[in-house]
Amino acid sequence: MSVSDGRPVTGVVDQLPTLDTLHARARRLADDSGGRVGWSSMGSSRLGEDLGVLTVGEGGRHAVVLAGVHPNEPIGGLTALALAEQLSNDQGLARDLGYTWHIAVCVDPDAMRLNEEWLGRPLSRTRYERYFYRPASAEQVEWTFPLTTDGYVFDKPLPETMAMMRLIDGVKPDVLASLHDCEMGGAYFYLSRPEPSLYPVLTKICAGAGVPMDLGKPEGENDESFAPGIFKFGHPSEAAARGMDLAAEWGTGSSSIHYAQKYGALGIIPEVPMWRNTEFGDRTVASVNSHQARLDAGNSLVQRGELLESVIDQLDAFELLDTPVSRAARSLVPTVATHGRELLAARENADDGPITVGELASLQAFVLKHSKRFGSLLVRAMDIEILAGLAPRGVRDLANGLRVQVQRWGDDVDEGAAWQSVPIDSLVEVQVKAVIAAARTASHCR
Repeated sequence: MSVSDGRPVTGVVDQLPTLDTLHARARRLADDSGGRVGWSSMGSSRLGEDLGVLTVGEGGRHAVVLAGVHPNEPIGGLTALALAEQLSNDQGLARDLGYTWHIAVCVDPDAMRLNEEWLGRPLSRTRYERYFYRPASAEQVEWTFPLTTDGYVFDKPLPETMAMMRLIDGVKPDVLASLHDCEMGGAYFYLSRPEPSLYPVLTKICAGAGVPMDLGKPEGENDESFAPGIFKFGHPSEAAARGMDLAAEWGTGSSSIHYAQKYGALGIIPEVPMWRNTEFGDRTVASVNSHQARLDAGNSLVQRGELLESVIDQLDAFELLDTPVSRAARSLVPTVATHGRELLAARENADDGPITVGELASLQAFVLKHSKRFGSLLVRAMDIEILAGLAPRGVRDLANGLRVQVQRWGDDVDEGAAWQSVPIDSLVEVQVKAVIAAARTASHCR
């Protein structure tokens, strides 16, 4: 298979669309397609937003593509449009692939609305961090699919999740793609199962688009490495088998990738970075060893996480509004220190050998991403009180102090890292080609 499959996205794109723009473009694509693209609804969100799906092709196999699964990761919406447009325009490619494609352009529209202060304008890290929003764990539509393991049952899918379940159950897909952004760093991929023939194809896709791959370790302990930048997407039951108390430490369900496995679907998650630096592809040996790098990263996350948790403890003295942002902050802030402790624990079981510059950059980005995004989320929760005219002096003081601290957290890394925004059309190209590559691979497995 050639990595040329999938027409590169052309033109300069310097901003990501708002939800209304995304839906308008999807409807226009369907209207202008001469009947080759359908536009329908698979349901409604909790606040009544449409869960729109583009349908392309008439093949006997089925592919499901889910965009907007995390609302702070909007690249997938453009990918959904580009993929549908390409399959509509290149009917030879669509026939060759042999699929009917079901492409959901945004599966969490309510949450996407809360990111729109940084969408619809040139991409800016400053605005992204200030207006970052990601729902509380139990309110994330990608993570409330049913889950049953020994001693743990989760069966509280959100309405948006139930809509995805109906779509998956209705078409029984051969391949399912869940489109994500990794915010900063390099591109990487999760697969639901080993597919060795796919690894070099994904690597070449990134190289061809000029997007560096992240050569670091997988995010979760139950995510094994298949190849550099390509990992197995682990199941929560695997974490439980290693001793995790899912009721106490997980508290949610499984994902769309896990749910579709009952139909034998190949699952792929292409994670692409909105910002990058040149160090991510550097395989030279870093100046610190693996133990020291993980010690530094783990300690930084623990210290920053504990500071954020102390702010939440102080906020308990005030009666704050119950908003999606405040719930998200209370849910997600504790994960900062948790990630740090996991890094410190992993250090005890790892060798003290060398680490590459790329792996070190990945660790530093991991620290920066988790501490700044959730620190900023907590500041935003307090700013909502301030803007509503309900914040006591104590809340104002906490917000202003934390705002300064969160900004300082990026200074040490940003000074030497030369972070640059990645061309959006290049990110869309990676995701479109990766999804097509996965579809080809899945078709050869049946």
